Amino acid sequence: MTKIENAASILAEGLASIREAMVDMADGHIDNEQLVRSMFSKVQVQEHGEAGGHGK
Repeated sequence: MTKIENAASILAEGLASIREAMVDMADGHIDNEQLVRSMFSKVQVQEHGEAGGHGK
């Protein structure tokens, strides 16, 4: 596969992914809303002992 074919393949996959996301959002409901929200928000790390943290 040439570089241009590889680039075109990556572009096509990206556009297909965007289309899927737009179709998913068209009904006003995002199936993976929590996942999508986490992708576009800053990660907040809580220090040990803070309220609301999950103990492991």
